[in-house]
Amino acid sequence: MAAPSSQLGHHRYLPYPQASCREIEHHLHALAAAFPSSFDATLSPFTHDDGRDAVLVNATAALPVGAGNNAEVSVWLVEAYPRAPPLVFMSLPSLETAARPAYVDASGVVTAPYLQHWAWPESDLVGLLDSLQVLATLHYSTTEPRGYHHHAAEVSAHDDLCVASVARHRSQDDDVQTELRALQENKDRLEKELKRVTFNVNLLEKELKRKLLSTGNEIDGVAEPCCEASGSDNAAEESMDALDRELQAGRLPLCQYLKATKDVARAQFLDWPVPPDLVSLARPKQYYCASQCTNPY
Repeated sequence: MAAPSSQLGHHRYLPYPQASCREIEHHLHALAAAFPSSFDATLSPFTHDDGRDAVLVNATAALPVGAGNNAEVSVWLVEAYPRAPPLVFMSLPSLETAARPAYVDASGVVTAPYLQHWAWPESDLVGLLDSLQVLATLHYSTTEPRGYHHHAAEVSAHDDLCVASVARHRSQDDDVQTELRALQENKDRLEKELKRVTFNVNLLEKELKRKLLSTGNEIDGVAEPCCEASGSDNAAEESMDALDRELQAGRLPLCQYLKATKDVARAQFLDWPVPPDLVSLARPKQYYCASQCTNPY
């Protein structure tokens, strides 16, 4: 048995994206564990029906179908795999009492229901070969002669299950889209609220400065930058606390949390204003710096 290629992602001329290479390696390892005695995986040239040449992953296995017979299966992972089903060829043992199954044409191409209703990520190579082994074993069963109508009923039942599974996933997709629209509406509402609060804060700051000047309270050139720096630090700390709460509540992915944390740290280090989208996470607060800061000189 040849082990699946663990360096699949390092080949330079494969037609698969990097993310698909990792998924393919996972599927091949699972297939090797399910069929340890007959599994083999190679990189082989393949010619499409339109004449295009490509180097694709070819996985082969021998499926026991009863009475000491094996069905040789060759699975070619196309460029769009795993989102698109693979191309499957099957070589069946020749038995006088068994005709060629309806899901295998004269050239050996397989059109089983599992392939017709392929739905990634639920569908994989192990499930595909398991379904083919079940179909082939039922077809070559010697303990119970199977007629055409009985075989058609089995295929129809499996087809109904696949259709129901596809319908369920479509319903789940609709639910996800509805949730996304609700989240987008909530985001728009919060952005409008942020603009309103920011506008009010600016008005209050202007009014505060006007009142301080009118009452004769002087703010020297050292205390004012100190107050501004303290306000910036408070805004950065508030943003970091809000990011921590969003991450712990599961409303913020880890990658976005790390990026936002880096943005806040950079803004604080370079004395830049905290980005507005990060300020929106924190509850707006008004800091009266004049009462918190003292002139160090």
